[in-house]
Amino acid sequence: MIWTKRSSERYYARGIDAVALSAALLFCACSGPQAPYAVSPAGAAVGTHGSPAAAGAILYATANTGKVIYAFSYPLGARIGQIAPPKTVALEGICNDPYGDIYVTALSGAARSNQLLGHVYEYQHGGTRPVQHWEFTGLEPFGCSYDAATANLAVATASLGIQAGALFVVNTNTQRENVYYSYTIGNFYYCGYDAKSNLFVNGQGAGTQMYFAELRKGATALTDVALGHTISVSGMGQVQWDGHYVTVEDLTASAILRLHISGSRATVAGTTHLSSWNGPTLSWIDGSSVVIPTGTGGATLGEWRYPRGGKPSKTVKAPTGLFSVTVSAGSVR
Repeated sequence: MIWTKRSSERYYARGIDAVALSAALLFCACSGPQAPYAVSPAGAAVGTHGSPAAAGAILYATANTGKVIYAFSYPLGARIGQIAPPKTVALEGICNDPYGDIYVTALSGAARSNQLLGHVYEYQHGGTRPVQHWEFTGLEPFGCSYDAATANLAVATASLGIQAGALFVVNTNTQRENVYYSYTIGNFYYCGYDAKSNLFVNGQGAGTQMYFAELRKGATALTDVALGHTISVSGMGQVQWDGHYVTVEDLTASAILRLHISGSRATVAGTTHLSSWNGPTLSWIDGSSVVIPTGTGGATLGEWRYPRGGKPSKTVKAPTGLFSVTVSAGSVR
């Protein structure tokens, strides 16, 4: 992974209506930061709705066209802006940190070769230009998760045919990165930290079922976790902490599973069934609510009560199909 320096500039939106917003495993560690990649953060195109506002909660959603991140007021409301990451052909996961910054995983074509490149772009709350950039050669990043206690950003990656998928953990303060591989997981997809800085990740290995693993705080290797519920590779989705449990999506059942984890075993403590959720999309749990793209092609944002589930309590139409979402509470810098 190649690190691009943080820009000294900060980019914030202008001209947004304030009313719209208010409504047996192998481990590899890379010591220290990698050499900076010699490209400055690229500019982001601003659409007709302008750029996101710089204050207040924003819901960000990646378009499944792979080119745009839409911003909506939150609680779930009107679209207030958009961001266009540089030259992307696919947008995958999205997550945030306590400062309101968002991290977006992406894929682009490489100008210097025919090889696809993976990326993670960081945007400050309300910004339209990336302030930091990580680049992956031969790997496609999917899910990400930020741990506030350690300032670690975790990124799950899958192979593009050159090397095995890996789990990357980079400290956003020091830029020290660690890379973790697995004998059982060849492609990593989604990851999430719990309240104790333990990191959980799912992925693909031998067979058609999802594999699950844990990187315990301070550990130097992943530990396989036996899940007492079978989820197919095509059905596995977001991994996240809901405030009480580590959760994982079962897309084929339109459900979010709450897991009780003890040692190297996980059992299902509860299941949230979401009616009208009918697409391979990623959820974001926000306290007593969960927001997910749904409908034909993911072109609707739905909000459900959590963990109650059932029918959506609110829906908002999106301009295109969406894939993943996150809620940025606002800048506290």
